[in-house]
Amino acid sequence: MKLLLESWNKFLEEQKLNEMTDEEKEYLRPLLDMPIEDYLFSNIFGNSYRIIEPVSGLKEKTPLANAISVLNKLGWQVDPASNLEYHDETKGNLAGKVKSGKILCSKTKVSHYIDGKGNQGTSRKSVVLNLPKVLAGIINFVKNSRDKIQKEAGAEHFEAAKRHVSLEREGNEAPADIKYSLPAKISDPIIKHTANEYRKIMKFYDAQVYWLGTTTALGMKEFFSDEQINFESFENFSKYATESFDDLIRNMDQYIEKNYIIYSRHPVDVFRMSDHQQIKSCHSPPSGKGKPSFDEYNKCLISEAFGNGMIAYIVPAKDFKMFPPTQESLDKIGKDEIFYDERRPDDSGELIPTSRIRIKHVAFQLNEETEPIKVAVPQGKIYGPKVPGFVDTVSSKMATIQKQEINNIIKTSAKVYGDGHIKLSEFTRYGGSYQDAGYSVAQTMPELFRRVSEDVEFHGSSVRYEPDVEEALMASIGQNEPEIVRQRLNEIFDDHTGGLISFDWEVDEDYDGSVFYRWKMFVTFIIDIPDATGDKKDSWQRMRDIRSSISQVADSQFDDFYKIPETDNIYVTKYSSDRWKISLQYNGADLGEETMYLSGLDENLPNIVAKMGVFDYYEDAGPIQLIEFTLEENGVVPTERYKISNVMEKYDLPDSSWWLVDDTEMEEHFPFGGEYISSISFMDKFSYFPHEAMEKIPENLREAAYQHIADFINLIVTDDANASKLAYNKSTFDPVAYSPVVIMMDSERTLDISVSRLKEIIEGEEEIEMRAGIGLYNDYPNEMLQNAAKFLEEDANIDEIAERFEAQLEKYLADKLKGQQNVTESKKRVRIHVRRQ
Repeated sequence: MKLLLESWNKFLEEQKLNEMTDEEKEYLRPLLDMPIEDYLFSNIFGNSYRIIEPVSGLKEKTPLANAISVLNKLGWQVDPASNLEYHDETKGNLAGKVKSGKILCSKTKVSHYIDGKGNQGTSRKSVVLNLPKVLAGIINFVKNSRDKIQKEAGAEHFEAAKRHVSLEREGNEAPADIKYSLPAKISDPIIKHTANEYRKIMKFYDAQVYWLGTTTALGMKEFFSDEQINFESFENFSKYATESFDDLIRNMDQYIEKNYIIYSRHPVDVFRMSDHQQIKSCHSPPSGKGKPSFDEYNKCLISEAFGNGMIAYIVPAKDFKMFPPTQESLDKIGKDEIFYDERRPDDSGELIPTSRIRIKHVAFQLNEETEPIKVAVPQGKIYGPKVPGFVDTVSSKMATIQKQEINNIIKTSAKVYGDGHIKLSEFTRYGGSYQDAGYSVAQTMPELFRRVSEDVEFHGSSVRYEPDVEEALMASIGQNEPEIVRQRLNEIFDDHTGGLISFDWEVDEDYDGSVFYRWKMFVTFIIDIPDATGDKKDSWQRMRDIRSSISQVADSQFDDFYKIPETDNIYVTKYSSDRWKISLQYNGADLGEETMYLSGLDENLPNIVAKMGVFDYYEDAGPIQLIEFTLEENGVVPTERYKISNVMEKYDLPDSSWWLVDDTEMEEHFPFGGEYISSISFMDKFSYFPHEAMEKIPENLREAAYQHIADFINLIVTDDANASKLAYNKSTFDPVAYSPVVIMMDSERTLDISVSRLKEIIEGEEEIEMRAGIGLYNDYPNEMLQNAAKFLEEDANIDEIAERFEAQLEKYLADKLKGQQNVTESKKRVRIHVRRQ
């Protein structure tokens, strides 16, 4: 490859490193003997090994640092030193003074709106506020305004959902003004809203995203618990910062410390990335681990140095004692070491870095005929204390200083793929094979490019890796075949790790010395699993229920639906309140015998991972959705569609019901099939003989009595509230808590009765057939369904309802005729006839 150092190839030809030397530094001798002019990335370093720039950061574990950590979790960017001016004196001693007395917090405020023409829109506005305003705003939102606007939004949301169900049940189209969908992460876009509903709902979500960075509908106590935020401490500091901000500024020195970032391409600095007092990791050199040889991690140290990798170190200003923190000082030192090494005290410098970030050597090459464009890409993960502003400063520095190279790559790609489109597969990374999980070049490079152009869109999932340097190094220092296999597995699996996919593997030797490996793939995701009954089950029992349901679907349906083999194992762990982490394990051998050979694994793994793309939270009918469906089917997760079935099972309906089932409507679940009850109604009948009541009325009052009897019947049959009070035997009716009971005249098939028709019935001594009914619908709240079911099981005795009907009618009649003439009592008892179906 053109980008490999010619001096390294020459070195491999001239000598072999057959054992560890006393001084690991000798491994780097070819690089140390190479002229600085031959090093890559002179566009960043010029003719220097190192460059330096100041950066101010927060001291850890102070109230201000804790508060800013919370703000970062809530999506706010805070620069605590944005308006502080520092004066460097002779040896870099820190003396700070306030410049303008502000600590700036910034965020992009997103607002959803409907304009005057009825069009939906989204606005984004960059907001910059002083710290006290942000703190006061968050506290006020949490403690004062959130509950109110959430209740308003919830009420609108409920009405829209209820209306949607009703329209679907009746097969009607929504009115023209009901046409606005909420974002998918908030609600199912199929449910439409009016403009007013949309505005009220999005008012809540926009405000919550702005202040808290979340769309959650959780209570605040649960939200802060899940986010591991001590809200009480945050509120206490907010009160202090809001009321005594001047005091906070005057004492800023106790919160802020001055640091310097040293960017280095010096081979020893790169090699020692994990060889400092406060920076230890799996990359520590062999001597730091007390081992005689390089392992699968620290082999990357020497590979990174020879692959032109770089490093960014944080060094506190107070540590500069022998020379001032200036570029001139570093240039005078040249190739000599500046960082202290306790194993080589006479050959090292004085500085002790506290944190570091790796910077990877990456090259873009459209094809073999084009010249590669080199780019230094920060990995973004901090080892050592998480100094605020460190990652942002390094990324900004690399973007600014490489603006020309980045623009050239954007322009070159645009000629082939269109403006703003770039393929990750046309980048190659060099140096060590290991990348930090979550901080691979494929994941961090887009952020670097967007600092130059916001319109860049990357395609693909990984960049190429050039293993020649690392493989040659391992061979030259006597690494055996198992180590080489481990290295290749690390490279292959690392390129496909990310999102829901991860891998585990092991390398072993057979009895005859031949090397083999085993590998596993994991698909890991989080699903919401609230308790189905409201009674908190034992976590182990919940885990068994969940695992059983997932095994049911994974072992019997994944192959049919998605052409995915059975899982080898399933791991279920509690993630947070009502959330569980699911990890499905697949045995590599089950995913293809050819994958048990390195070349076959390298060739086939991309297709295997691509198949797992169906594991997507937004897939219409993917495996995650099928798992959630099965959990609902098995009663592990509560679901709206089984609300009626669950309450009927609890109250043993219809077997224990006083009334018979009148009508049942079923709906089919999409897309996994299966029917469920969407509504069910119960009914019973009784007969009323009005002529028997009329016999007790004096002749001169009977004409008036006809009207009063008709009025009473009509009050019952035309007003569900009156019918419900009669049926439930209550003086009031709560339509929110109780399902309405409907009482109607069955044989008349009219909503009310006329006086003339009543006369005909009375004169013919006929009966009026009365029908009482109640319905349960899936869109009803649980309380309403529970009360309706309890009524049907315990209180829906039609005989008693008929007697109350008669008694209330006679009382109504007596009250109306009172003062005209006493109603005579008939010795004949009124007969109530009950007829069941």
